[in-house]
Amino acid sequence: MLSDDDDSGHSGPNHSPSTHCAVSTAHSIPVPGHITILQPQNPNPKPMCVAREIVLVRKMYFDTYEKELGDGFYPQLTPMVNNSYGYDSTGYDSVNIQFRWSESYPDVWTQIDNSVIYGFDGKYGKELLHSLNEEANITATQISNAGGRIIHPKTIANSSYRLIDTRTRI
Repeated sequence: MLSDDDDSGHSGPNHSPSTHCAVSTAHSIPVPGHITILQPQNPNPKPMCVAREIVLVRKMYFDTYEKELGDGFYPQLTPMVNNSYGYDSTGYDSVNIQFRWSESYPDVWTQIDNSVIYGFDGKYGKELLHSLNEEANITATQISNAGGRIIHPKTIANSSYRLIDTRTRI
């Protein structure tokens, strides 16, 4: 290995011919008189605490007719299969949807992309919540859609969007 004062012209790792390593500090750099060297505003910065987040993706299946022309977007984890009632599953499509959990709101998984989920039919909300919690090893109890509405579990309080009266009363 070459030392800093080696002028042999040989090169080694991170060393080019006739190059010397020099350590410089702000005090040893010549600065013209019209330039002011500013000191850091906070010479002892404290580390920022950032809430831990988990993002998981689920492939979900939905009825394209219902999404576009019917009741809305009600996805499920499993594809619809033909059943004894003669339901045709050819109108089903799939999409990957991301859900985020954060220490800031530890009880809620929040949908963060794709079409806003209106809700879940039957047991599909419970299945999704269990799937997300199991993979992340947490115990959240709710799922909210990309619009911020709680879509699982279904309760009277979160079963519909509510308009907020913002008019001033005299």
